Amino acid sequence: EGVEWVEGDAAAMPFEDASFDAVTCGFGLMFFKRPVPALGELQRVLRPGGHLAASAWCGLEANPALATLGEALRDVAGGRAARILAVAFRMGDPGPLQWLFERSGLHDVEIHRETREARFASAAELALPYAAGLDEPEAAHAALTAELEERLGRGPLAFPVAALLVSARA
Repeated sequence: EGVEWVEGDAAAMPFEDASFDAVTCGFGLMFFKRPVPALGELQRVLRPGGHLAASAWCGLEANPALATLGEALRDVAGGRAARILAVAFRMGDPGPLQWLFERSGLHDVEIHRETREARFASAAELALPYAAGLDEPEAAHAALTAELEERLGRGPLAFPVAALLVSARA
């Protein structure tokens, strides 16, 4: 109640300076073409002392099941598809991530690592969103499911996933 969610381009927010008490960015930082200017734009729309909360996946070394997904994706769809997935894990080092936030004008930056369990009813469920963006998605889904079953097993899947949670102030 009292919250209005607005989706937009982080690099060119359509809001006046100091418009918000809080801004969130859930698993989006890694997709910013130019992260420092985009974070600066998020900082611009925050009121002085306002809060920014963001999240980013830890690297693939901290997410071995997702690294396995990347390997299976590479084997099914080629290196380009696996490289696209790898982009999602490029902000997984707390040191450079802190530097990005501070460089953009934010302060009181705190970064915490959280590990939770991801659960999927099957390898097919895990494969579905990744196959959907490939050529011939039905065939890609079947092939990716088979690769994941071979690597992660059949039946329900549960594995740890690690992410960084960032809080900062304007």
